[in-house]
Amino acid sequence: MADIETTDAFCHRSQKPGMSSDEVLRFYDNWAEKYDKDLLDLNYNGPRQCAEALAEVLSGNKAARVLDVAAGTGLCAMELIKLGYTNLDAIDGSQGMLDIAKSRNLYHRYICDFLGPRRLDIEDGHYDAIACCGAFSQGHMKDDCFQELIRIVKPGGLICIAMREEFLYTVEAYKDKLEPAMMALEEKGSWEQVARDIVPKYYRDKDGVIFIYRVLS
Repeated sequence: MADIETTDAFCHRSQKPGMSSDEVLRFYDNWAEKYDKDLLDLNYNGPRQCAEALAEVLSGNKAARVLDVAAGTGLCAMELIKLGYTNLDAIDGSQGMLDIAKSRNLYHRYICDFLGPRRLDIEDGHYDAIACCGAFSQGHMKDDCFQELIRIVKPGGLICIAMREEFLYTVEAYKDKLEPAMMALEEKGSWEQVARDIVPKYYRDKDGVIFIYRVLS
């Protein structure tokens, strides 16, 4: 148990308040080789839960073009592939993590970039769906990325966001901000909520929340 707690404490160093984006990415670059083992030890079920939720709303469209946002070493992709979804691209700010994913031949395209308000080198409406697991935590992605996620998904396409439920209330950048930003875009007619589900044991004994939105424009 002591070893698990040590690993958990190490993992949370990537979420230390005050870290710059560059510091976070360097942390992940250095962590890449041990990342999968550490998260397996910590019973991280988020990638599987995210993949299953997205697969359910894709309704068997196995040819769907999916972008894995904050793809890391490809944990979510491996779960999607098990479910028959293989038309996958990856974006992550850590080249070290993407190198691990590339060694596994999980994706068609590997994009090293940090997703925020800045326009990505991706065409409008390029994807049928987005899977985004674990990207919303302290010092990571913020609500300023939503417009860009919407832009690169075709109308009628789906965006699946999985995160620890407690972060909605404990992370300053999300508290009273993340869900209101989602609702504002719904009121604007940019997307509509398909689901908001609480899932148990997303990370260790912590619940997760999975949001699914359908892009409207």
